[in-house]
Amino acid sequence: DAADDTAGVFAVGVDPAQGAIVVHELLRNARQAVTGIANPVIVVRATPASAEGWRLVVEDNGRGFTDLE
Repeated sequence: DAADDTAGVFAVGVDPAQGAIVVHELLRNARQAVTGIANPVIVVRATPASAEGWRLVVEDNGRGFTDLE
């Protein structure tokens, strides 16, 4: 549903170098999350969000965060 598609979405302006670091960390976290999973999956999607920006989604089927992390 289109309303759910924007839940938790916010816009940020970042320096390209800082943006690259954020993307690298998202991918590293996803890789760590799927370590030891029988059928690991990491999905990365980038779609235009506006004339000036993109929406980036990184999803994995690994374990989630616990309260202790």
